[in-house]
Amino acid sequence: MRLWYLLSLSCALGWVNVVLGAPLSEQSIGAYGDSMTMQYSLWVPLATANGYTLYSNGTQFNWADQLVKAGYNLGPVAPFPSSLFNGATYNSYDAGIVGAQSSDVVNTEVGLLQPVVAAGDLHVLVDIIGANDFNGTASKTIYNDAANKSYNPLTDPTTVAYAKNVYNTIAAGVTATLAENPNQKMILATIPDPTQTPSEKGSYSNVAQHAAVAKVIQSVNAQIISLAAAHHFPVIDMYAIGNLAPSLTTFAGVNMLNAGGTSGNDLFLSDSFHPGNVLQGIIANTVLQADHVAYGDSVNPISDQQIATWAGLTPNASTSYFNVNPFVIYAAPEPSTLALAGLGTIGGLLVACARRRQAARR
Repeated sequence: MRLWYLLSLSCALGWVNVVLGAPLSEQSIGAYGDSMTMQYSLWVPLATANGYTLYSNGTQFNWADQLVKAGYNLGPVAPFPSSLFNGATYNSYDAGIVGAQSSDVVNTEVGLLQPVVAAGDLHVLVDIIGANDFNGTASKTIYNDAANKSYNPLTDPTTVAYAKNVYNTIAAGVTATLAENPNQKMILATIPDPTQTPSEKGSYSNVAQHAAVAKVIQSVNAQIISLAAAHHFPVIDMYAIGNLAPSLTTFAGVNMLNAGGTSGNDLFLSDSFHPGNVLQGIIANTVLQADHVAYGDSVNPISDQQIATWAGLTPNASTSYFNVNPFVIYAAPEPSTLALAGLGTIGGLLVACARRRQAARR
């Protein structure tokens, strides 16, 4: 008997249908993260209200913005808590906060989404964090220490302890989320290498010394991938996406620049650090593909032409989709695990049918 037949059980009061691969556009998406995740569309009012340096002119959209523009649900528009960003509004399932590090997820962002996670209102929760943990002092220390040819970042006690703490705080955020809802589906992400952005690369020009920084970031990423595999969560390879810029010379028929600026051709914002519209559109589609691969939801990816148009560019006429499959890492459950999960689902449906029959007799 086919599984789909079993999942369409006939009850005394009618049919109970389990829809596998429901459209993600009909579900709610949540997000933890830093300024990569906090909607770029907020930056103009935030900068105005709080005196921040402005790296967006209001025409840049990050991956969360672009998913919202494409019709995906990241929550109703609501004001930020006044203790964080007074006067700004955002899509309330996006808990990304500018400047956040891995510890801020478990200490702050989990709490921001606690009610909707606990209620089971989020179909999937995207966790992209860690870049700020390696932006600045930590990476510079590793880089400078690597000038000593005997230095091994993977055995140096201080470096090892730092990397362990970064991973532990990322894992703690996952644990805290699952404590609120053990069935919460999540998408994790590897940590990109911020030292390879246009604004930072010149300060890390020695190849051998930079390799030490990359080794440490990748050592944490290996643990993130293992953590995701243990929970059967997919992973967005932000490390690989971050290294994509030098080779992304054209997109949707338009020439791209591996530089910072306010034009859509620039792959980075004017700070030469934060990814611009096109790279963020690629991230948005990678989020969709990760959900599709791991959770079977049907998704409508954003076309290259739409991403380019949102960036203020004039793309070619042919519809195309940048291949994001290489940026999705997923360890599928063993067949035996899937069989048990299927039996559990069927058992739950049988219980539901029985309860409905009992209710009908009262």
